[in-house]
Amino acid sequence: MPEQRAVLLAWDPKGEPLLVETPDEAEAQLRDLHAQLSVAGSPTLVVLEREGEDTSLAVGLGAESAMASWLGDDPAEDLTSRGDGDDEDLVAFLYAGAESEYPGTVSIDVEDAFAAAHEYASTGQRPTNLAWQSI
Repeated sequence: MPEQRAVLLAWDPKGEPLLVETPDEAEAQLRDLHAQLSVAGSPTLVVLEREGEDTSLAVGLGAESAMASWLGDDPAEDLTSRGDGDDEDLVAFLYAGAESEYPGTVSIDVEDAFAAAHEYASTGQRPTNLAWQSI
């Protein structure tokens, strides 16, 4: 079983990252943040990083659908979620204070994004519940 490590959640370039101790706490914080971002109309990428590891997972929250982005140990492993959206439709999320656009093919169900975040927070590995693609 992977060693449990604290997870940093970062989404506001002007604010401090939030340190959470458990995968359940990370998921709960992400659910609360999704609700807040949805009300504010500000879809945002939230970056999760386990302490002492070189990988990260970003989840796009605050919209009807979500997305995920994986940054692995090797730049060749940098991937985005692959959902059922249309390549022609763009989805946008705030990242580091600026809007970033992605093809609609990155769109996934919000619940799948929460499950992916929980798995990453638990293992530090790329979540297995999502399909992945290079963009």
